[in-house]
Amino acid sequence: MTGCWPPSTAPDGGLRCAAAFRDQLHGIGLQLRAGLHTGEVELRDGDIGGIGAHLADRVMAAAPPGEIFTSRTVRDLVVGSDVELQDRGAHALRGTEERWQLFAITRP
Repeated sequence: MTGCWPPSTAPDGGLRCAAAFRDQLHGIGLQLRAGLHTGEVELRDGDIGGIGAHLADRVMAAAPPGEIFTSRTVRDLVVGSDVELQDRGAHALRGTEERWQLFAITRP
C-alpha cells in the first residue's frame, strides 16, 4: 500500500500510512477514523499499553468518522514535511487533566 510500505521511520510515516488507509477505504465506501500520538509504550504479554498508547486511543476517539487526528506532539515532529494539518482546537481527553490541541490531516 502506498504510504505504508516500505515502513518509514520518519515522523510523518504514520500519518502517511493512515491517510493511505483512509483514501483506500473511502474508495470502497467506508470511513476510517484514526488518531496518532507518539510517546512511551509498554509491551505487555504481546500487547501494548502505557500512556502513549492510551493517548493515541483518546486522540482517535476525538476524531469524527472519515478523519485522522493527531496530537500536537506529532504535529511538532512533522514540521518541514509536506504533510498539512489543520488545527481542530483543544480537547479534553478522557483520563487526562489538561486539554490537548489536536490537528486533522488535510494532506496527504
